Amino acid sequence: MLFGVKFRADEKSVIDTAGVGLDDKIIQVDDSNSIVAQMVGAKEYAFRVTYKSVTFDKVFTAGKGAKQALDVVLKACPLPKAKGA
Repeated sequence: MLFGVKFRADEKSVIDTAGVGLDDKIIQVDDSNSIVAQMVGAKEYAFRVTYKSVTFDKVFTAGKGAKQALDVVLKACPLPKAKGA
């Protein structure tokens, strides 16, 4: 199943991408690098998932330890460097 996915961290710009449903609980998004980059240092994450005419919005608040957890993940799996950087 193909979904429309929009993501925003705090007051940053909206990332508009697509995602594929892997099962009834997991959507793999096409542009995960941009999403993870926005999550660094953010206090709130908002997702909008759309399938046909149905839209679902979910906002998450970064809990205590979110920065440390994301730092560990990014140390193990660094984001690719932008071209020319």
